[in-house]
Amino acid sequence: MNDNNVLEFLLVCKNCNAEYLAEMPVDEIDMNDELAPMECEDCGSDIDANAALKQAIANSKK
Repeated sequence: MNDNNVLEFLLVCKNCNAEYLAEMPVDEIDMNDELAPMECEDCGSDIDANAALKQAIANSKK
Protein backbone atom coordinates (compact mmCIF):
# COMPACT_ATOMS: atom_id res chain seq x y z
CA MET A 1 0.00 0.00 0.00
CA ASN A 2 1.36 3.42 -0.81
CA ASP A 3 1.06 6.68 1.16
CA ASN A 4 -2.20 7.65 -0.57
CA ASN A 5 -4.14 4.63 0.79
CA VAL A 6 -3.98 2.99 -2.62
CA LEU A 7 -3.15 -0.69 -2.88
CA GLU A 8 -0.86 -1.43 -5.80
CA PHE A 9 -0.76 -4.97 -7.14
CA LEU A 10 0.75 -6.80 -10.06
CA LEU A 11 -1.37 -8.58 -12.66
CA VAL A 12 0.53 -11.27 -14.56
CA CYS A 13 -0.77 -13.02 -17.66
CA LYS A 14 -0.46 -16.77 -17.21
CA ASN A 15 -0.27 -17.23 -20.98
CA CYS A 16 2.55 -14.84 -21.98
CA ASN A 17 3.84 -13.53 -18.60
CA ALA A 18 3.08 -9.89 -19.43
CA GLU A 19 2.93 -7.78 -16.27
CA TYR A 20 0.61 -4.87 -15.46
CA LEU A 21 0.57 -2.66 -12.38
CA ALA A 22 -2.95 -2.13 -11.04
CA GLU A 23 -4.12 0.22 -8.31
CA MET A 24 -7.23 0.27 -6.16
CA PRO A 25 -8.13 2.74 -3.40
CA VAL A 26 -8.26 0.86 -0.10
CA ASP A 27 -11.64 2.44 0.71
CA GLU A 28 -13.16 0.83 -2.40
CA ILE A 29 -12.00 -2.73 -1.73
CA ASP A 30 -14.91 -5.04 -0.97
CA MET A 31 -13.95 -8.69 -0.78
CA ASN A 32 -17.55 -9.64 -1.59
CA ASP A 33 -17.32 -7.98 -5.00
CA GLU A 34 -15.88 -9.80 -8.00
CA LEU A 35 -13.55 -7.87 -10.27
CA ALA A 36 -13.95 -8.40 -13.98
CA PRO A 37 -11.01 -10.17 -15.62
CA MET A 38 -8.56 -7.90 -17.37
CA GLU A 39 -7.62 -8.63 -20.96
CA CYS A 40 -3.91 -8.98 -21.64
CA GLU A 41 -2.83 -6.33 -24.14
CA ASP A 42 -0.14 -8.63 -25.54
CA CYS A 43 -1.97 -11.89 -26.19
CA GLY A 44 -5.66 -11.23 -25.43
CA SER A 45 -5.95 -13.79 -22.62
CA ASP A 46 -7.97 -13.05 -19.50
CA ILE A 47 -6.05 -12.17 -16.35
CA ASP A 48 -7.67 -13.06 -13.02
CA ALA A 49 -7.73 -9.72 -11.21
CA ASN A 50 -9.49 -11.21 -8.17
CA ALA A 51 -6.67 -13.62 -7.40
CA ALA A 52 -4.08 -10.87 -7.79
CA LEU A 53 -6.02 -8.52 -5.52
CA LYS A 54 -6.47 -11.17 -2.82
CA GLN A 55 -2.75 -11.98 -2.93
CA ALA A 56 -1.87 -8.28 -2.65
CA ILE A 57 -4.15 -7.88 0.36
CA ALA A 58 -2.58 -10.91 2.05
CA ASN A 59 0.91 -9.53 1.36
CA SER A 60 -0.01 -6.05 2.68
CA LYS A 61 -1.02 -7.53 6.04
CA LYS A 62 2.43 -9.05 6.61
